[in-house]
Amino acid sequence: MPQLSSKINRAVINGQDAFWEAVKKEFPEIKTGDFAPDAEYDFGVSCNLAVIRWVGANSNVKK
Repeated sequence: MPQLSSKINRAVINGQDAFWEAVKKEFPEIKTGDFAPDAEYDFGVSCNLAVIRWVGANSNVKK
């Protein structure tokens, strides 16, 4: 069984990919994917925290 941290990392990566696909779909006229490094870092931290909190609130799985 995969470690919880690996599952969280996969969920975050897949979720971020899905998020950017939805953004690209809504803004087809934008052809670049520029995103400031500090904003990317903040987004990643927020996504990780959201998944960790969601898992903690909805399961008995220990981190």
